[in-house]
Amino acid sequence: MRLHILTPLATILDRPDIAEISARDDSGAFGIRPGHAPFLTALPSSVLTLRTEHGAVLYAAVAGGMLRVHRDGVHVTCPDAAVGPDLAPLAARVAAEKAAGLNRQREGASQERTLHAALVHHLLDSVTGDKAGEA
Repeated sequence: MRLHILTPLATILDRPDIAEISARDDSGAFGIRPGHAPFLTALPSSVLTLRTEHGAVLYAAVAGGMLRVHRDGVHVTCPDAAVGPDLAPLAARVAAEKAAGLNRQREGASQERTLHAALVHHLLDSVTGDKAGEA
């Protein structure tokens, strides 16, 4: 089956000789072989295992994204990806992406708390300022 891995800037992989894809989504691990029923799923930052028709194994690190199985093959669209025969550097890349994502979440939560506190202070100032003017 044909596998396309696409990012906004490049086609990372376009191979017609993929015999099996192993992946994971939020529901767990799954495998795809030629003739698989069509479906669509969201991928977390993870590593896909690809087996070619000749038995070679490749790994594809994806920074999240979407995987779509259709009658013509499989499309993976993601913000960033890398493909190679060695798992270790790709797994390290996925771990780094997950850590960066957690940092972005923490920063966003911190900014949200700061904005919330500023809003509460503004509302309290408004209420106490109105009462001071009435007295």
